[in-house]
Amino acid sequence: MISRLIVSAALFVAQSKRYEVCKHFFKDLLENTHKPYKRYFDFFMIFVVISSIVLLIQEVKNPLPQWLVVYNYEVVTTIFVIEYFLRLWIYSDIHALIIHESDKAKFMNHPLSLRRLMRKILNDKFAYIRSPQAIIDLLAIIPSYRPLRVLRIFLLFRAFKLLRYTSSVASFFSVLYAKKFELFTLLVFLSFIVFISGVLIYVFEGDGTNPDIAHFFDALYWSLVSITTVGYGDISPVTVEGKVVSMVIIVSGIGIISFATSIIVSAFSERLHELKAERSFRDAEKLKKFYLVCGYSSMAEMIVKRLLHHGFDVVVIDRDLVKIDAAHKEGCVAILGDATKLHTYYEMNLAKVERIIGALTLISDEVQNIYITLTIRSISGHIPIYARAQNRHVIKKLKLAGATDVIYPNGSIGSMATEFINHPVAFDALRMMIAGHEETSVNEVLLFEHDKPVGKMLGEIDFFALRLVLVGVKREGVFHFSPQKDFILQANDILMVVGKAYHVTHLNDAVLSVKGKRK
Repeated sequence: MISRLIVSAALFVAQSKRYEVCKHFFKDLLENTHKPYKRYFDFFMIFVVISSIVLLIQEVKNPLPQWLVVYNYEVVTTIFVIEYFLRLWIYSDIHALIIHESDKAKFMNHPLSLRRLMRKILNDKFAYIRSPQAIIDLLAIIPSYRPLRVLRIFLLFRAFKLLRYTSSVASFFSVLYAKKFELFTLLVFLSFIVFISGVLIYVFEGDGTNPDIAHFFDALYWSLVSITTVGYGDISPVTVEGKVVSMVIIVSGIGIISFATSIIVSAFSERLHELKAERSFRDAEKLKKFYLVCGYSSMAEMIVKRLLHHGFDVVVIDRDLVKIDAAHKEGCVAILGDATKLHTYYEMNLAKVERIIGALTLISDEVQNIYITLTIRSISGHIPIYARAQNRHVIKKLKLAGATDVIYPNGSIGSMATEFINHPVAFDALRMMIAGHEETSVNEVLLFEHDKPVGKMLGEIDFFALRLVLVGVKREGVFHFSPQKDFILQANDILMVVGKAYHVTHLNDAVLSVKGKRK
């Protein structure tokens, strides 16, 4: 009867959407670094931990006001206890284990054993309880038990809780953990040398020859201080044998420190790229709107510079570490990854389509451009995708793959060469503009409903006096190249002008806007 009630309760919980949403929320809050509210929770817990440490230290010699006592022993402890049990709760699903054991018993035609079931549940939760982070969380609660003042030594573990909420420190310890075998071997060797040298100095000088060595602990203390090359000088050998031991232990200490340094340096060298990638992931998560550039080619570099110049955020994905470093130096969020793989975008939390202004795939390999276009289009059908084609026959394939527009540089270069072969000065001017050696650039100016030129003829704007060149006007998707002066301007028209940035600013503020300044 009891087993049936337990199984029925487990099935009820498994089918409850409210329970699933609630547990998923707390799991994201405590563990999912991609959620924005996880960051605020970490800041809150860091404040709680640091404030509790400060108050506990202050209380050693100075009595605290009653409200701070209540905060330190009631509020802080309650927060730590709630967090501990929440983490214990989300660690595993008890109802899933009960359902699994029930199905297994039915299949084997055996009754469900409550003792076996409880043992499995306890073992499952105990796997979390005995984990290092859970032990630290538990020991951090103990200092709040005031009747036993000796337990306040566990105050140190409240500082260790900060490791859970500070990613940089956690990354540092993860790097050291990767070298746990080498560091453990070094610790064993260090302990052996300290013990042997301590025994030797105690045998040679512990019989009253050296009054500073009264106990074996003094000998171990001297040995550890000497091998770490600290040398406080409070204990010094006085016999010839003791001085020989000192020389040996000093040389051994230099070797051990060098070995430890090499282990740590090699660990960080091996994980340096991973740490940079993690930092790039966090930087990408902070961006609200950005352009996604897949493949940092020479063309991509030029476009990225323009986007950054106009104040847009850019995320670059490339498999080449050298190109990633170059993009990072330009000021982009550069991520080392394969843009053709779908899981890359989800791992980096880039699949939120509302954050992507547009995607550019500019790799010289056309096959990769097609794969990247298909991958991004599978995430969303609304992201504008601009793909690069080396050959004319690939343009149709990229369009079928989902590209919004195709960049065909070879065709453009051929057309430009034809037009400018007899106009070298014009070609030089265009080259200087594209290369960024001049402040001149192509700008789009949108006409708002209440702007002064709306409803008037284009000729009323003296572009020559403004030191601007009008290329054309775009209206409802149609581009009117070099329109006549009697062209009537309308709201939402886009003026395409060439000129310096401050000339365009003057056009916006002094000529177009009614109030004298446009946003």
